[in-house]
Amino acid sequence: MIPNEPQTQSEKVKPPQSRIGKTFAALQAWFGRNKWASTVLTVLLVIIPVYFLGRSLWANWQTLTTAEIEIDWGRMVLSLAILMVAFALFPSGTLIGLRGLGTRVTYGQAYYGYHASQLGKYIPGRIWIIPGRVVTMRRFGVDGLKAAASTLIDMYVLLVAGVVVFIPTLLNSAQETMRQLGWVGLLGCIPLLISIIFPSVLNKLFSLGMKWIGRGEVSFHFAWYHFALMLVNDLLLWLIAGFGLYLLADSFSPLTLAQLPAVTGAMGFSWVLGTVSFLTPAGLGVREGAMGVLLSGILPVPLPALVAIVARFWWSLADFGSIGLAFLAFGRWGKKE
Repeated sequence: MIPNEPQTQSEKVKPPQSRIGKTFAALQAWFGRNKWASTVLTVLLVIIPVYFLGRSLWANWQTLTTAEIEIDWGRMVLSLAILMVAFALFPSGTLIGLRGLGTRVTYGQAYYGYHASQLGKYIPGRIWIIPGRVVTMRRFGVDGLKAAASTLIDMYVLLVAGVVVFIPTLLNSAQETMRQLGWVGLLGCIPLLISIIFPSVLNKLFSLGMKWIGRGEVSFHFAWYHFALMLVNDLLLWLIAGFGLYLLADSFSPLTLAQLPAVTGAMGFSWVLGTVSFLTPAGLGVREGAMGVLLSGILPVPLPALVAIVARFWWSLADFGSIGLAFLAFGRWGKKE
């Protein structure tokens, strides 16, 4: 009888996959065999959200056209251009996140992958952002699980940064309730600080999660500087976007520079509330309501509500402008290296 030879590292039996891991692997294999499915999903990610967005914008347009207000159109156009600059920083978070997961992509690929998948957020449920990102990043050879993981990490840091820019306004508020909310926001930032100071903690949690779904081979190399870079990038993004909203509001009613921090905070915090609302497409209604309340102490009635509604058009125009630029740029510097 021939004795059993010791197994090499490559011959060792892999641990059995969990039910979630098997389901994920089966879906990935099915999409691999049926290329048409990715095409259908891509088309749906365009048609469905455009329907929801168009219906909402039409209702808001009726409100806008019935108001008689003097508008500085030049300042409004400038605010949109500044918002587009802020949108150019969104893909940087994707780029840094993927590098933390051991995958390198160019800025052009990250730009396409991020903005081409943003149509999915206009579908109720918000989870469509993740499969949309998986589809767009697959063009560049990015593993689907890594694309999904980087999306979640990116959203997490964006949310924290959106809260951080509003904390100074809350802490300096004359209302005790608002100051208490500011301290709650500071406590909510502790997990990110732990991630920056002790990245091995989050690395371990991620590894356990990958093992749980049966994908333990996915490596996780996040270092403190990955989180630090993402946080700096996202803070800069919200500061620029906040300045854009300041110019937008100023186009309806003159503001002072002393009001800039409050408007910037309103921009970031209303985006956070809209993002965590999973039941409405792109946070429709939630973001406008929050922004209207936050601007009520800055602008005279009825401008807070009107600016919040116009800000929805403003944000959507920047969204679709960035999406269009992503498809144009794809042919130039979006090819797989």
